[in-house]
Amino acid sequence: RNDDWTIENITQRCSFDELVYDKSLITSSFSIKHNFVCDRKFLKGIFNALYMVGMLFGALLLGIIADNWGRRSAFFISVLLVASSGVISPFISSTAFFAILRIVEGMGGMGCFLIPYVMIAESTLPTYVLS
Repeated sequence: RNDDWTIENITQRCSFDELVYDKSLITSSFSIKHNFVCDRKFLKGIFNALYMVGMLFGALLLGIIADNWGRRSAFFISVLLVASSGVISPFISSTAFFAILRIVEGMGGMGCFLIPYVMIAESTLPTYVLS
């Protein structure tokens, strides 16, 4: 610590052999399996960003599907996307395939939020709609 109340950022290098994981509650995770710690910690942020990219594409594509083939069909597709990517992702070992699943999960997640919102907004009686 310096006298002017600033905190120095100190980065320590660690090797994967030195790490000890507490596996009493969670025995395995993708972060543990692929060592998303130390120098590879930035990968967590990349996978979260890929989820947001999926949300962007999901809003666009599922909106088009909802307009052309119906809201219920688009909502069903959204639920299938979320469910399938959620079931498959714990069993994969490829980082690239996990990245694709994060995009697919983001697409479905956005559809599961956006489509019911539009369905409720469209079903509101005209007397309750603010002009």
